[in-house]
Amino acid sequence: MLKVFNPSPVQVGSIECLQSAQNWQRKSLSLQGLNLLQSVLIKLTTGKISITTSSGEYITASGPMLIFLAKDQTIHITMEETHEQLNYNLIELDSASIKNAYNFFLYEHADFSAH
Repeated sequence: MLKVFNPSPVQVGSIECLQSAQNWQRKSLSLQGLNLLQSVLIKLTTGKISITTSSGEYITASGPMLIFLAKDQTIHITMEETHEQLNYNLIELDSASIKNAYNFFLYEHADFSAH
């Protein structure tokens, strides 16, 4: 399962500005066949991320972005700098924390609405 949360609306089909390799060289990090034993929340502040899951889901996104990855799957992930240095945080989530957050927002504060 792959869920993406955007802090603001994103235009569909936006084209990124391409720069020549002479002016700027990207730094990237790739991990292939990474097994997720815990659910993970990725907070991508700056940079670009591409993820392919074992179920065939695929996403490419640029920060700022919040991405949830469910446990018990294998992913291939590539992160790279865009116009700024790559900046991200990972938070491992155990099942109890996910259930508590779900119950908090769904049942205990069902009448809460953001204005």
